[in-house]
Order: sequence, then C-alpha cells, then structure tokens
Amino acid sequence: MQDELNKQMRFKSLDFLRGVAVLLVITNHFFPGYVSTHVFWTGVDLFFVLSGFFVSGILFREKVKRGTMHAGRFFMRRVFKIWPLFYTAFIIQFLYLHIKHRPPPPSQVTSELFFVQNYRPGFMQVTWSLGIEEQFYVLVAILLPLIARFGKIKWIASGCILVMILSLGLRIIHYSFFPRYNPYTHQYPLQFRADSLSAGVLISYYYHFHFEKFKQWVSRKAVWLFCLPIIFLLPVFIFPYSSKWILTIGFTTTWLAYAAIVMLLAILPLDKGRWNYFFNENRLALSVAWVGFYSYAIYLFHFFIGPGILNNFRRYVWTRPPLFIQFVIFLLADILFGYIISRLIEQPVLRWRNRVFPSKDRPVRVKVLP
Repeated sequence: MQDELNKQMRFKSLDFLRGVAVLLVITNHFFPGYVSTHVFWTGVDLFFVLSGFFVSGILFREKVKRGTMHAGRFFMRRVFKIWPLFYTAFIIQFLYLHIKHRPPPPSQVTSELFFVQNYRPGFMQVTWSLGIEEQFYVLVAILLPLIARFGKIKWIASGCILVMILSLGLRIIHYSFFPRYNPYTHQYPLQFRADSLSAGVLISYYYHFHFEKFKQWVSRKAVWLFCLPIIFLLPVFIFPYSSKWILTIGFTTTWLAYAAIVMLLAILPLDKGRWNYFFNENRLALSVAWVGFYSYAIYLFHFFIGPGILNNFRRYVWTRPPLFIQFVIFLLADILFGYIISRLIEQPVLRWRNRVFPSKDRPVRVKVLP
C-alpha cells in the first residue's frame, strides 16, 4: 500500500476546490440579479465541506499516529491560523469606517470580536461564515477528543449522520413556523448549517481510518459521484437562496453535491494518471489551486478591497468601463491584496506557530482502525 498521505499534507486538488469556492463567492458579490441569488452563493457551502474535512483531519491524523487527540494544541493552532488575519481585517475596516465618519454600532463590533456574526449582524459583511466555522471548530475540539478517549472512534461517523439529520429537520420545522426570510434566522445559524461541515468530517473519518476501503469505494462509484453534483446542484440554478426549497432541503442537496466532489478530488488524483497530471501539471488548475492556497486572506478582504479599488478606478481612470473589465479589476484586486496580506501576516505567523506549537500529526501513515 502506498503512503499517499505522506506525499503531501496539502492536496493540490482540494486547494483547487478552495480556489473554485472563493472565485464563486467573489463572483456572487460582484454581479447583481440572478448571479447574486443563484448558484454562486454555494461557494460558501463548498468551503464548509472542505473546512470540515481539513480541520477534523488534523485530529484524526494525530489519532492515527499517536493514538490520542490533543484538543489544546489543536485549538491553539487554529487560533494562530484564524485570528491574526481576522483581527487585521477587523482593525483595518473599523478604522476605515471611523475615518469615513460611519462608525459601526457597539453591537456589530462585539459580534465580530466574539465570532457570533452568524446570529447578530457584524460590520464586515462576509464574516458570518467564519462565525459558523469558529463555533464548529470549538465543538470539534471538545467532542472528537472526548469520543476518542471515552467512546469508540466509529461513533464519530454516527454522530456526523445524526447532525445531518437534525440540521435538516430543524430547518424544515423552523421554516414551517417562521416562513419570512431573514438570513440571521434562516441561513446563518450554526444549527442550520452544521450538516455541511459534518459532511466534511464524515469524509475525513473514512479517509483517515478506513482509507483503502474508502479509496476502493470512491473508485468504484466514481461515475455516480460525478453524476451526483449535476443532479443535486440543479435546484440552486432554479431557486434563489431565500426560497423555501433552498432554506430547507436545498442546503442538504448542495452539500451532498459538494461532498461528492470532495470525495472524488481527495482520491482520484492520488493515482498516476490524467487526474494526477491535471492537478499537478495543468497551468489553469495550478493557478486556481494557488488562489485556493490564499483563499482565506482573499475571502476576508474581498468585500472591502475589491469595491474600493474599483470605485477609485471608475473615479480617476475610466468612468464607465465595460462590466467585464470592472469584474476583472475587482477580482484581481482581491486576489493580489489577499496574496500580499497573507505573505505579510498569515505566513510569518504560521511559521512561528509551527515552531512554538508544532503539529503532532506528522509523519502520517495510513492505517485502518477497527
């Protein structure tokens, strides 16, 4: 058996998906009308599935290698991954709003500071999804080590399935009593979106603890897994995100579609062949994967930097450029700034973190646990 996990801790194919996710989000926030209400908002759901896969994988690899899960180290490493860039974005936008004499109210400031932007509005527009992820990370850091220590590791799979069922049920019940759409009551709360993150955890569980069987299953079902996204993403082309369908069953079909894609791209590129070649040699794929590598920084600032650069371009350079030119400027400004701020802040902090809080999950060896 090949030690595929030893070859790369970061999959280019999944970085490619991160790149796709952030490009979907940027496109969603640029174009009005159909684009802003259909399809492209699902980039966040793709992020959720990927986040569940990667974050739980940190603990799972430690369990495979050392037989335990260290919650404290996991949490500290997440803190130094998430907080430096987040609070940099917070300070920059907070100061900017004060300079423009539009200071945010205290309630919005505290929502951002304590990562509850998915329940109470913040002033940074896009950080509601970060609130969901941070809350989920805390639960993961508490529950997974407890299960690993006092229960059976296979309970994790059952727990993920239970969360998926509960999230869907809660959405349906909530909508039946409160049909009037409000993103902070229908779309953003953790209890309504935890299923997509749990899907990533479930994939990661089988990837790390039952790798050979999982790989064989994905390879056998590849055709069906390719068809699944085509079928399950159809609703987001038809219904807006505020519709009854999306707010109930649609979130489930969306993460099912993206879970299938994540499974395919976590497995197929591992074997030498066209998929491996595409994600390791194709320039377009490598470019999108490069964007994916910096996707966190790009995402955090894209709703602030892109509009600012574009507004100044229209004011001082070209008053009414074609919409496509505006989009290219918007997109490139976001990507370039995300790259710069990541190299200036995120990457140095991560290098320091890796010295002070080194990962306990390397080197990884693929094992199958009973």
